[in-house]
Amino acid sequence: MKKHTFVVLGFAIALGLSLNVFSKTAEPKYAWLAGRWIGEGLGGTTETLWSPPAEDGTMVGVFRLFNADGSIMVYQFLLLDEDGLRIKHFNSELKGWESQEEYVTFEMVNFTEEKIEMKSLVYEKISQDEIETRLEVSRDGKIMTETLTKRRAK
Repeated sequence: MKKHTFVVLGFAIALGLSLNVFSKTAEPKYAWLAGRWIGEGLGGTTETLWSPPAEDGTMVGVFRLFNADGSIMVYQFLLLDEDGLRIKHFNSELKGWESQEEYVTFEMVNFTEEKIEMKSLVYEKISQDEIETRLEVSRDGKIMTETLTKRRAK
């Protein structure tokens, strides 16, 4: 009887440990984006902070664009997951650009351990401490690509 109880107990513990291991989400391949990044572009200095991925794979971030005089041009709240990037924009007084229910979306195309490709937006890892962001923007009726190189802040 004791032997049978130990076998059943051992099996239950092993099964519980296995289920716990398999229930955790693997870290997404885009986790390399986590950290604080600073660069020049879009007419000023940019700063982006990305959190490490949550258990469900989502990352949140904040972005701010400084004018040449150091004042804030725009803030953004960012949400990245396997479906893409969602952004809410705010001016320097924290008034939203989009209505309360709306946000800007960049649909995910593909992501790897070195590149996150979305429609009209790409993040690419150049090195551990450098990334490149390529954003398609419309200027004077023409689609142009704005390229920002950012370095990891220390």
